[in-house]
Amino acid sequence: MWYGGMSDSTHSVIFSGSYTEDDFDTGAGEIKVGDVVTGLKVFRDELFIFCQRKIYKVTGTSSSNFALAEVAKNVGTIAHHSIQEVSGDLLFLSADGIRTVAGTERIGDVEQLGYEYADIKGLKVSCCDSDYISNTETVVSGGYDGYIYKQESGNVWTRASTTDALDSTYRSPDMTMGDPGIRKSMERINLNWKPEGEVSASLYLQYNYNDIETPQPSLISLTSSGSGAYYGTGKFGTAAYGQGDLPITRKSVEGSGFAVAVKITDTSTNLPWSIRGFQLEFVPGGRR
Repeated sequence: MWYGGMSDSTHSVIFSGSYTEDDFDTGAGEIKVGDVVTGLKVFRDELFIFCQRKIYKVTGTSSSNFALAEVAKNVGTIAHHSIQEVSGDLLFLSADGIRTVAGTERIGDVEQLGYEYADIKGLKVSCCDSDYISNTETVVSGGYDGYIYKQESGNVWTRASTTDALDSTYRSPDMTMGDPGIRKSMERINLNWKPEGEVSASLYLQYNYNDIETPQPSLISLTSSGSGAYYGTGKFGTAAYGQGDLPITRKSVEGSGFAVAVKITDTSTNLPWSIRGFQLEFVPGGRR
C-alpha cells in the first residue's frame, strides 16, 4: 500500500510491506520526491506520483527494485480528485487547465487540452430565482445558511451581518509565443482595460509555469482614478466627466523565461473593471 501527501511528510511517499496495509517494518520504505505530493494514481501497472509542480512514476515490484522516474517538470496537479483515466490517458487538473499524460513510455510526454476548469468560490446556493421588479431584473438566491441573498448588487460580499471584500483573479494561459525553445526577455506590457471607478490591483508576470526555480519578478501596482463621473451622480463644478484615465496602461517589466503568463488580482472594495486585452513586448534570446 502506498501513501502520500501526509501532513508530517509532504515531500515523500511511503509504502508498506507486501500484501499488507499497516506493516511498515518488513519490506516497507520511503521515497522522497522533492515537491509537495498532491495525488497518487496507478496507470498501466505503474504508480504515478503527482506533485504541485512535478510528476513522477514508480516502477518495480518490491522495495528491492523500486525506481523513481521523472515524467514532467513545471507541471503538476492541484486537485487529486481530478486524476482520472480516460481513453487510455491520465487526465488531471493543473494550475493552468486540464492536461493529459499521454499513455506512452516517453518521459515528459505531457499535453494540454483545449479547455480549462474554474471554481466559483463564495456562493453556496441551494436555490435561485429571478424576476422583474419595477422593470429591473432582480436575482435572488437562497443559501444553506438560511439567508436570502440579492445578486449583482454592491461591491462586497454581505453574508448575514458580515462583509468581506470580493477577491478576483485573472490569469492568462502560459504563452510560449510560438516557440517554447526560445527564451523571451520581457520589456513591457500594454494593458487595455476599462475601469468604472477607482482601481487598486496587482499585476504579476509568471515565468516558466511559475517554476519555483525561476526568478519571478515583484508585483506591479495597477491604479486608476476612475472613468469619470456619471450624469445624475456627479456634482457640477467639482466632478470630472468623460473617459478619465487612458484605456491603455503601459508598464515596464523585467525577467525572462521560455513561457510567460499574466496574472492580475484585486482584493479591494472598489467598483468592478474589465480587461479588454494586453500586449507583451519582448526580445527573443537564445535557444536552449
